[in-house]
Amino acid sequence: TGPTWANQGQFYGEFDGESSEVALNKVLVNKTLNVTFSVWVKLNTLSQLDFPHIMGENGAVFIFYGTSRFKFRVDNSTSNGQSNGLAGIVADRWYSIIGTYNGTDACFYQDSVFSDCEPLINGIDTGNNFFIGYDESADGFFNGTIDEILYYNRSLSQAEVTALYNNYTETSTGINRIGTPSTTGLVLDINFDDFSVGDGTNTNVSFGEVFSVKNT
Repeated sequence: TGPTWANQGQFYGEFDGESSEVALNKVLVNKTLNVTFSVWVKLNTLSQLDFPHIMGENGAVFIFYGTSRFKFRVDNSTSNGQSNGLAGIVADRWYSIIGTYNGTDACFYQDSVFSDCEPLINGIDTGNNFFIGYDESADGFFNGTIDEILYYNRSLSQAEVTALYNNYTETSTGINRIGTPSTTGLVLDINFDDFSVGDGTNTNVSFGEVFSVKNT
């Protein structure tokens, strides 16, 4: 099933950890370019099954949660680069998670604070479908809330990461919009506020087996 849409002045996607996911059938990460993934996320529980992905392409580039930390991973045919977020994650709290890859290093920022970089050369491997809230390989579903998803075909700087954290948050869109992200190199922008998901050029997406829109 698809995620629940909840209204707190804004909208966001709630994922139940059992069957909720969003599949974007025509969003493919360009393997020859740099990448930035940005998302706001809140865990319903720290006990997440099967290291569920928050966003990305399994086997290529993705953000996920596991062993009490958020993580950003980039894979290619010879190796992988996995950068880790900060310790001390708690449930029911919003976190800004940003992963960047510049062709040589996969780096992680949590609430705009630099956390880790891991080296990886030879680019990004060919992955599978682009999912939100779901790990296709392990059949693992995310249990929590996801909002303000951004995918850039470039690696954002520390200054740009800080600007996103300060100006484009889980409360910045919807009816109280106060911030907009940089559009330079922006490939995907999902804020859940208009009951639609698209990549700017098409809306060929699916929401699990059954999708329904709910305001709460």
